[in-house]
Amino acid sequence: MNKEVITPAIVLKRVNYGEYDRILTVITPDNGKLSLIAKGSRKIKSKLSGSIELFSVFEAKILNSNYNLAILVSARSVSYYQNIVKDIARVQLGYLALKTIDLITQDNSDHDFYKLLEEFLILLNNDQNSITVLQNWLKAQLLVINGHTPNLITDIENKKLIKNQTYSIDIENMVLSSKGKITDQDIKILRILFNPNGSKMIFRIEEAEKIIKKLDSTIEAMFMRHLSV
Repeated sequence: MNKEVITPAIVLKRVNYGEYDRILTVITPDNGKLSLIAKGSRKIKSKLSGSIELFSVFEAKILNSNYNLAILVSARSVSYYQNIVKDIARVQLGYLALKTIDLITQDNSDHDFYKLLEEFLILLNNDQNSITVLQNWLKAQLLVINGHTPNLITDIENKKLIKNQTYSIDIENMVLSSKGKITDQDIKILRILFNPNGSKMIFRIEEAEKIIKKLDSTIEAMFMRHLSV
C-alpha cells in the first residue's frame, strides 16, 4: 500500500481501544485486509463514527504509520444496508458472514473476497431473499474462491452424469458418485449455487429454498471439510 490511499472498504470487525478510539479490521478491493485505528471515533461528535458502521461500504482515506496499524484519516459513507438491522435473523447471518470472511482471509486477500462480501450485503438487505438460500450461496461462493468447486459435470469415474440417476457426493474429492439421494433437480440447484454469477438466478427459482434445505447438511459438510473456521 502507498503512503496514503483512498479506497472503498467494508468493516469486518470493530474493537474499542482506549477511551475514544476503535481498531477496525476492514477488507478492501485492491489492498486486501487491513487493520486501522480510527482515532476519536467513539466520541459523540466524531466525523468518523457515522461512516464505519457494520453492514456498510465506505470510502476510506488511509495513512500508513510507523506502527502495525494504519490510520483512518477520514471516512465517507457510500452505502448503508439499513434493512439488515431491522431483522434479527439477517443481523445474525450478517455477523456470521463478517466473522467467517475475517477468519479465512489473509492480509493480502484476493479482490474476489471484497466483491463477494459487497454482493452478499446487497442480497441480505433485500428482505425478499431467503436467508436459507443466501447462507448456502455464501458458503458455496467461499468454496469457489478458495478453489474447492465440486465437479458437477462428471462422476468419480469421469463419466458424464446420467439423467434420472441419483448420486451422493464424495466430500473429500468434491465429486459425485452413484447410489445416493441427490437428484437431477438437486444437481441443477448446486450448479447455480456454485456459479460465480448464480445469484442472478438462484433467488428467482421458486423451489430453490426447499431443495437447498435438503442439501444444507451436504453443503455444510463441504464447507467444514475444506474451509473449517
